[in-house]
Amino acid sequence: MGHVIANSGTRCGELYAPADEVLHAQGGGDAAARNLASEVGAGAGEDPFGRSREQLEQIVDWLDGKDAAVLEHGEVEAQLLTVGRELLCALFQDHLDLRSERERRLDEVADAAGVQRRALERDHQRPLSSVFGEVTVSRLAYRQRGEENLYVADGVLNLPVERASHGVRRMVAIEAAAGSFGHATGQVRERTGLALGKRQVEELAVRAAVDFERFYAERVSEPDEQERDSEDVLVLSADGKGIVMRSDALREATARAAQRASPKLKTRLSKGEKANRKRIAEVGAVYEITPAPRTPRDVLASSSEKLLPAPKAKHKWLMRTPV
Repeated sequence: MGHVIANSGTRCGELYAPADEVLHAQGGGDAAARNLASEVGAGAGEDPFGRSREQLEQIVDWLDGKDAAVLEHGEVEAQLLTVGRELLCALFQDHLDLRSERERRLDEVADAAGVQRRALERDHQRPLSSVFGEVTVSRLAYRQRGEENLYVADGVLNLPVERASHGVRRMVAIEAAAGSFGHATGQVRERTGLALGKRQVEELAVRAAVDFERFYAERVSEPDEQERDSEDVLVLSADGKGIVMRSDALREATARAAQRASPKLKTRLSKGEKANRKRIAEVGAVYEITPAPRTPRDVLASSSEKLLPAPKAKHKWLMRTPV
């Protein structure tokens, strides 16, 4: 196999092959199987997914047993949600381990500056926080004294620089857009079992926005975007108002402050007593309109006398949330 040029400074550890050469995937195939037989001795005859199959059988046995038979459907559902995620995590780990065993040594590996890595070490590990839980990625390390290690498998798997996987990053972006970072942190913890902190969630949300400009540049090729008038105006509108809430809907700190208050009346709040009783309801909109200049006479004219149509919003994006 030919040589590979790896750029270790990129954010996803991409690999660059010469223009006349194809970088082959490190997956299965007859060649990979022959290489596995020659380079990997121990465990060649074992089932690479044996642990996952055993775990699946344990789940089936539990569902078929007496313990599950006396539970309500909600309890079975909650249990399956947990053990199901653990099973998916085990399957993911077994797959990564299999790819590690099948990884073949390349004849030549060099960085972007052309410095080759001639030494090789096996079983270099790095953690990966996936949507199923924590897994470990083992791969070959190409080394050279005084130089940074290169990992070809990191580029093949397109592993991120940070610990969290792209799936976790996507989940953070969706949840952060729907509410606060605190809300996003709680949702990610509940759905993945990962112990992510709020600051980590904020950093992942920032990383997820790196392709923001490129995304909207690509949308120009869509038919509805191509019809956009060059004179269109982008409008951003937002408003907010404090709304008196039920006591069980207040934030914890606000609820404690409300409990310390002594209202004059039992049935309602008097003037000046609504402090620590509200949450802010916010609404926002982003849209485009084509300007339609009108005089005051045009605006005040009756419907039958209006000569120009009113501006019409398009490409609308709306949001509302209690904060």
